Amino acid sequence: QTRNVYVTRDELGEREFAGFSGANDGFADCATDLERVDGTLLYSASWVVTGTLGLAFPSTREAMMSIRDICKDLDILRVTDVNYRPVFWDGNKNAREEILRYIGGTSILKATADEVEFLFGIDRDEAMERPYKVLKTMGPECMGVLITDGAAGVAYSFESHGGVMDSFAVPTVDSTGAGDAFTAGFLYCT
Repeated sequence: QTRNVYVTRDELGEREFAGFSGANDGFADCATDLERVDGTLLYSASWVVTGTLGLAFPSTREAMMSIRDICKDLDILRVTDVNYRPVFWDGNKNAREEILRYIGGTSILKATADEVEFLFGIDRDEAMERPYKVLKTMGPECMGVLITDGAAGVAYSFESHGGVMDSFAVPTVDSTGAGDAFTAGFLYCT
């Protein structure tokens, strides 16, 4: 099941989620059911990549926590792309705590500079200049962090490697999906 999500864009193509048609539980990311989670499907997985949007909905949160635990039990590397969008949380004041609980133990964290500030209280500019501070906050199970900042590029920290890379200068019409494409490209090259 899916629905219309209204997105606005500024003159640089950066988008903001403005609202929906229908109820806030009528889209695919909130329809994962614990009874449908079959850990045997993960046996041959090298990576499991998730966002955190589903955590806003109790049944999907339960399923995602189960997948997180299966990954830990099977030593599967877990990549989490935060993708925090307040409009999807419908005023849930526990969003930060739920996301932090879920990302604990993730192998690689991908977050925007704004999400890092929201989750960890690390100033967005500080996170881009010193991404190792975010990695240190994540704990020993986390191999690395990718912190994106749109046209400003990406900061990264992986064990003994880190730095900042500029983004490519391309004409932007719509930035929707840019972070997903970045994460997929990164994992493909890994």
